[in-house]
Amino acid sequence: MTQELDNFRSAAYTAVEAAKSTFTDFTVLVEYENRRIINYDTVKDPIIDVEIKFMDSSQRDLHITRTQRVIGFLILTVKIKEGAGTSTALRLLEHMYRPLHNRKLGTANMEVAKLVPGKTVKGWWCQSIMVPFWLDMTA
Repeated sequence: MTQELDNFRSAAYTAVEAAKSTFTDFTVLVEYENRRIINYDTVKDPIIDVEIKFMDSSQRDLHITRTQRVIGFLILTVKIKEGAGTSTALRLLEHMYRPLHNRKLGTANMEVAKLVPGKTVKGWWCQSIMVPFWLDMTA
């Protein structure tokens, strides 16, 4: 993993934690990159799943120290117990995405967030946003 990607990951996680700390409506739990630390059978609080998906990369120039552009998505998925109301998930997502999109996070340029249709999975309502990003790094 390069320094640029580590820098972005750290900045993204710091921004998520900062946004979480200012949300006061209810307790929010966060999981990062598919690491299951929460017992879904016993928890009642909303959960935010944070993932970074790398989608593509390309060479940006022909210089001897080539620049590579990496493109991907920062994905936030809010999971609430089915029946808790989709407005709860949407309120939390609205609060969380604002400090993440349309700005620079670490070495990454974040674009406008996109809402993904929600779905039910094992008794949880899951609603996601995808924040496209790109960053340039020396290959």
